[in-house]
Amino acid sequence: KSEPRKIHSIIESGKIVCIGYARLLSELLKELGIKSYCIISESHARLIVDINDEKYDINGSYAFDCTWDSNKSIYAVISSGEIKLTAYPKNDDKIIKIYDNMSSYTSFFVPLDEYEDYFDIALEKNTRIDVINPNKKEIDHLDNLGFRPKQKESCSFKFSKEIPEAKIIAIIYNTRSFEGYPTEINNKLIGEVIELRDINKKLNEEKRRKKK
Repeated sequence: KSEPRKIHSIIESGKIVCIGYARLLSELLKELGIKSYCIISESHARLIVDINDEKYDINGSYAFDCTWDSNKSIYAVISSGEIKLTAYPKNDDKIIKIYDNMSSYTSFFVPLDEYEDYFDIALEKNTRIDVINPNKKEIDHLDNLGFRPKQKESCSFKFSKEIPEAKIIAIIYNTRSFEGYPTEINNKLIGEVIELRDINKKLNEEKRRKKK
């Protein structure tokens, strides 16, 4: 069970699960001088990353789901009369559209105040973040977000606000162009990214409405 979770084992075996993704990316970010914290629950693991980017004027702590592109495809389906996004459609789901996994940039730059709604934390039992000697303000903030601190690593969170979609799209487009992808492929990808973000936005709004 530890093989796809420990960094040296991941590199040797090529096997990886969500906590392996989170730990590996966290270690790479540390080498770049960027703080990040693993968020762990019984069902999933992701990162909170401290962003300080002058080029795009982004400064704050944001949640990132490191497994965003590990599935081959993302399916928009109608399931039990409702539209859903899933990597594993059921036999009785009606598939509306199949998206390339690279289109799923929906779990990037999630402000901490939206974490609970966005990732539906109610479904994730025993969610925690590892911290050392947290002060009372940090503990209160973590408690409000539904995390239970475990004393391991030090942490402090910066305020984060929602980043305009146009800015996120620009980041994705510029990064892909820098990596050498042609304009035609990038334009197609951006179209799918916007579609998926719109679907996710509507699904999250519906979740909030039902909670009220």
